[in-house]
Amino acid sequence: MFGHGINCNWARYLAMGVCGGMLVGWCGGCWSKAKEEAADPGETVKMQVINNNEQEAGPLVMEGQPVAAVLIQMEQEVITTSDVLSALAEPLEELGKISQGQQFRRQASQLIMQYLRGREADILLLNEAEEGLGEEGTRLVQGQTEAYRQKLLRDCNNSPTRLGKKLRAEGTTLEDKLKDYRRKLVIQTYLRSQFASRINITRQDIMDYYKQHHEQYNSPMRVELLKIQIKTAKHSQSGEGLVEAEERARQIAQEAWTKLSEGVEFGEVARKYSDVRKEQGGNWGEVNPASLIEAKEREAIERLKEGEYSGVLENALGYCIIGIAKIIPASKTPLEKVQEEIQQALWSKQYKRLESERLTELRREAVVTASPVAMRLTLDLAQQRFERGD
Repeated sequence: MFGHGINCNWARYLAMGVCGGMLVGWCGGCWSKAKEEAADPGETVKMQVINNNEQEAGPLVMEGQPVAAVLIQMEQEVITTSDVLSALAEPLEELGKISQGQQFRRQASQLIMQYLRGREADILLLNEAEEGLGEEGTRLVQGQTEAYRQKLLRDCNNSPTRLGKKLRAEGTTLEDKLKDYRRKLVIQTYLRSQFASRINITRQDIMDYYKQHHEQYNSPMRVELLKIQIKTAKHSQSGEGLVEAEERARQIAQEAWTKLSEGVEFGEVARKYSDVRKEQGGNWGEVNPASLIEAKEREAIERLKEGEYSGVLENALGYCIIGIAKIIPASKTPLEKVQEEIQQALWSKQYKRLESERLTELRREAVVTASPVAMRLTLDLAQQRFERGD
């Protein structure tokens, strides 16, 4: 029933989907053609493929109802059609609203492949982590998992009934929620202990990061911009030329300025006269003056103080009046205040690199059993369940 072992450079086939009846298999974390391919010596993986014969795959329908066919088996774990359809119900439902037919199958195939690849990583890392966690790590995981359970209860006023109802609405159970949390925690705890001696963050690393990301830690001066914009094009009347329309727009802008000079509140004037952001009372929010395209507007802001307005200015759209509701001074966050944040960012970057390298090593030795028939069944069921007609 099982096919032969296959050597494959998985990176070459990572983006491949399932089209029609093409025989495919999961190979070291990716789908590949189930035939001999030239292998990259550094990327040898082990796999078995269920024969592409639907009779040998066993019955997929029992009493008119599809069974939970096994898509992937790796180590002692199996992933079934039911697992995939349940985990991807929400994105598949959204996909079904906008795609049909072969387009739906192609995109659904990509979603399924991404899901399987994530599950593959979890399985490979979890199996190693469970064996190498140790007593201290195990106690730590147990304590944090229990703390997470208590938090879930507190969020529901310590009512198990309310918690159960909430989780059912989310399509899960407390047992599954805790199992998923524990699985991630086991992997994280184990890998942190393994990588601790290999991750080294120096003071120079922190300083270099701070300099490279200076925009993140330094904010330029900003203003809360007020603006009444009169658009010439909106006030053009039939039979008139551009000159007449421009004069009318200028007169409206001047009338608005007169109201402001009489003490009428800016928002009230903007809601009456402005052709842009009328509903917001002419408030454009916080902006960096340097980002404004119009030179006249930038120059006006440089001269204004909080609560002051410019005169009538001509711009590309017509005429405007600029105001400043608030000035937010430029600021610089000292390195001392963000060095822990930077250290964590650098630590996470090194951690992810080491995790990726370890996964690559595990995938080279992974033995995976895959069923093309079950994959086609999964796509068929996804179409039946989630695809919506026009």
